[in-house]
Amino acid sequence: MISNIVKKAVRWNQLSHTDQDRYRREFERQKFRVMGLIARVVSVFPLPITTFLELSGSDKHQPRQKNRHQYGFAYTRAFADYRFKKIKILEIGIGGYGYRIGGESLLAWRAIFPFASILAADIEPKPDIKIPGVSVFQIDQSDKSGLDNFAKENGPFKIIIDDGSHMSMHQILTFKTLFRHLSDGGVYVIEDVETSCWTHDGWDGSPVQSELFSNTCVGYFSKLAKYVSVRNNFESLEQTDIEIVSNTISVYFERNLIIINKRG
Repeated sequence: MISNIVKKAVRWNQLSHTDQDRYRREFERQKFRVMGLIARVVSVFPLPITTFLELSGSDKHQPRQKNRHQYGFAYTRAFADYRFKKIKILEIGIGGYGYRIGGESLLAWRAIFPFASILAADIEPKPDIKIPGVSVFQIDQSDKSGLDNFAKENGPFKIIIDDGSHMSMHQILTFKTLFRHLSDGGVYVIEDVETSCWTHDGWDGSPVQSELFSNTCVGYFSKLAKYVSVRNNFESLEQTDIEIVSNTISVYFERNLIIINKRG
């Protein structure tokens, strides 16, 4: 109803595609600002994490839509101890294509963690994402030194969520770089790891049966998981991986999701 009134007022059908996209983006921008204020207000209510994720529009948890992610259940367990504490959270990759702004997950984190300082990084500039208590940076996650310098200046983080390129090489590089900047007892999450099995359109995955699968994100963490309970015999691991395993209490896999818990 409202949409039709607005379109009639601006003579939608007479606008060029460029102007239509401009109106769409402005609408998204204003809607996002309102949603950011709402997220701040409702954060005082201890609603389930799944509810906040679903209402935010984030694709992290949309159980009503067929074949969509349902990370909310895993996050309920992983983040329960930190919801109402003063922590620092980093999310890499915040979406947004064309006239879409992205940042839906940031709305959810703002509501779920009312006392947290939330930082977000994306390879693209995101000037339209403005939420109280949320800082957005432009970073390429394939740039090891850039990631390390950013974390030195802004970390450590209690929670790190990688929702970036989903390329295995980037997921592994980002983890190896940022794990040292994860606070003791912290949680590191890698989303959408189904891409470890993708070999089409330039993806760097591999069939599970292939020896090359060990080079994928899932393959890498499958190897690390074997050493979590081992106190020595790390000869087959690089020094960086030995340090990681020695400071890891658990590695567990959900559907399209890997969660690593650092020792407290």
